[in-house]
Amino acid sequence: DAVLFISKFMAQQFKPAWHSKFTISKEQAIMCVPMVEILSQYGMSHFNLWSLVEGAECEIPKSMDFSRFAFDVMIIEAHRSSIEKNKLVWDLVNKTGLFNFHSHYKENDVWVAK
Repeated sequence: DAVLFISKFMAQQFKPAWHSKFTISKEQAIMCVPMVEILSQYGMSHFNLWSLVEGAECEIPKSMDFSRFAFDVMIIEAHRSSIEKNKLVWDLVNKTGLFNFHSHYKENDVWVAK
């Protein structure tokens, strides 16, 4: 079986829980582009729903220029065991003008436009 994940972004405590039966036999470098570049390339500036999950929920908001984009609803994965990561994401998203509608709903924070 092949399993694809970016181990750099996975919390250390999740690796044994989710990938204990796998050994990493080969790692491959992949080119990453900041999300803001991709969205700008396609002329996207407004999103009804934006969902960030599976590890990079902190890195993507750090790379965003939120003054260029509008969001109606944003859902960001927020595991209770990743308190520091959640706080960093909260600090970043609070600057967008979104309102935290619900925290830790099924391991997600839900943000809505005011």
